[in-house]
Amino acid sequence: MILDSNETRRLREFCDAVRAKPDWALKILDSERGLAEKWAREAGLYPVEKTEEPETKRKGKPKKSDTRTHVPVEAIEETLDDLKSEARRLRTLDYTLRLTSPQISAREVDWQKIDADVFKMWKFANGSLGSMYPMDWFPNLFIPNWLRHLMNLPAVEPKDFHPETGRKVQDLIHPSLYPYTVGITEILPGVEPPRLNDKGKFHITMTTNAEWYKSETFESTQSWIPSIFAVNEDATEARIEGYINGLGQREHFPDLYRLVEKVFVLCLPHFGKTLEDGNKFEDADLTPSEKRWEERSDAREDGDMLKSEWKQMLQESHAERAKEDEAHKAKIKEVQEIVIKEWNQFASGNDAGLKQNTKYCDRFKNQKLKVIVKAANYILKPGQEYEGSWHMEGMPHERVVASAIYYYSADPSLSDEGLGIRRFRNPNGFPNEEEHNIDNFIVSPKQSNEDEDDEDEDGDDDEDGGDDDNVKWDYPSDWELDEDEGFELHNFVPVGTVATTNSEDIVPVGHQTGRIVSFPNFVQHKVLKLKNEGPETAVRKILCFFLVEDNDEHLKTSDYDKSVEWPGFSFKGLMGHKVLTTSEIPIQAQQTNFPTLRFLLSVASQRATGKALAGELIDLILNSENFGVTAGQAEGLRRSFMDERRPKPHDGSLWEEEYSLCEH
Repeated sequence: MILDSNETRRLREFCDAVRAKPDWALKILDSERGLAEKWAREAGLYPVEKTEEPETKRKGKPKKSDTRTHVPVEAIEETLDDLKSEARRLRTLDYTLRLTSPQISAREVDWQKIDADVFKMWKFANGSLGSMYPMDWFPNLFIPNWLRHLMNLPAVEPKDFHPETGRKVQDLIHPSLYPYTVGITEILPGVEPPRLNDKGKFHITMTTNAEWYKSETFESTQSWIPSIFAVNEDATEARIEGYINGLGQREHFPDLYRLVEKVFVLCLPHFGKTLEDGNKFEDADLTPSEKRWEERSDAREDGDMLKSEWKQMLQESHAERAKEDEAHKAKIKEVQEIVIKEWNQFASGNDAGLKQNTKYCDRFKNQKLKVIVKAANYILKPGQEYEGSWHMEGMPHERVVASAIYYYSADPSLSDEGLGIRRFRNPNGFPNEEEHNIDNFIVSPKQSNEDEDDEDEDGDDDEDGGDDDNVKWDYPSDWELDEDEGFELHNFVPVGTVATTNSEDIVPVGHQTGRIVSFPNFVQHKVLKLKNEGPETAVRKILCFFLVEDNDEHLKTSDYDKSVEWPGFSFKGLMGHKVLTTSEIPIQAQQTNFPTLRFLLSVASQRATGKALAGELIDLILNSENFGVTAGQAEGLRRSFMDERRPKPHDGSLWEEEYSLCEH
């Protein structure tokens, strides 16, 4: 559901007010009192009907029906569901006695077999033409183990639904839940803290390559915390050092850690291809559509064509484009068939004809890579839809250079429009404002006269031909790439749509998922419409890796003012900025909550002295030490983290198309 800015503001203010109430997480779950709905009514969110005055007091005034609807009821209910879901987590994690640590039950795992299968897939990824991994082609042993461990995560912890998604996005591993926060997060002794400005904030300035665009300043007090993935000498193995932020210690999830490492190794060829080949900003030759537009420039300006003739020409042009689209699809299918043939040959053990090229992994050999891990489920009830927002991964100071998304499971009833990709417009690309302006997109019509009537397809004639302004805009645009707004040059250029799950554009019918998609972080992306077409709840599951590169951290201080160039834009203040990892920051999540600590202190005192410890003394002990970030505090940190990354109103032309700096 799309809400306007006022409705969104009202709901956020309501949530803040609820969370400010003492023990709100316990009160809101009391179904008998119905406080959630009561608070929403008191806040004026629900439709409210004013009580009419008695007939005798209205003094002949006409009867009025005065109703107010501030926010759609569906949005209110989704917001209350989000609050109750958060409250359940807090009740379990912060208020309930917990004497055992969460652990996924151990099972016998044939790691030798998994290692062999992953190595085979790694070889295929380095040698194949494409990056298509249908799940059915993954080793049968590997996938069930992977699915079982990630599916068990919600069973050992209360479900974490991402804020403001209406319980449609479930976070399994989310890096924003326990971010590095200035003034709160501790670092290990001897570790150099990150560089901040005089206000104690990360401070980066961004400008585009277009001189007429304004620059933008990014300030933040928070940052994602990547983990170190130590890659071996031939880039066939990786070992996570420290912990995965948002998951927990390795000792609690040993098999899951190993499986994450295996999938990351399979992503290395994709990251290599992205950084080697995809990190470019060179506009290719004009497309056939753009060439046709150039060729029609005289026809647009001369005004020698009647509207019917102009429309006929556009129909022919659209037919040409349809043929080109079909040819493009045929080319994709041809590549798919080659990849399928290669895999069948490879899987049978006859891989002599498959070219091996590990150059894409060379840059990662013997390297300690900084990687942010994210895992999420998209959960849709029958008929429900979900659509993401345009975003890049992280703020500039988090230094994400590329992403890889593994779509490891999707129910077949999900209709998936894929992943949308767009980038900043290249000022020197086509069309550019030095060579083209709005006049190039406007069609000059032929003026009608007494001897010649121009009728369009609907039988309407151009009798208003003498009204030049009206007729100009009445001619349809011939800008094929964006027919609705052909005369506007947007700051972001669509790159295309990548099929992700349940699409025959990826692989033949029956192979719904298993694809790994990688792309550089100078492009923006969004989850396009995902809809459940079936009668049962449907789920899509993803695992993401965000690759961080800060290899310039040892530069001289005098080099810090140099710009870091990206395709289409640059950052100032980023050079030499180091990103702290989980090897340098102790785990922040509170390992034992306060009710449990109180219980354990009391028991320890009773056993040691035979007497219970006074409550005042317990409070003194608990207040004198840092026992970590509580679940409630973590939720607050995540909200502030998201607020910093939301699109904000700007007065510069660069930002009229909003995007954020993290998903949701």
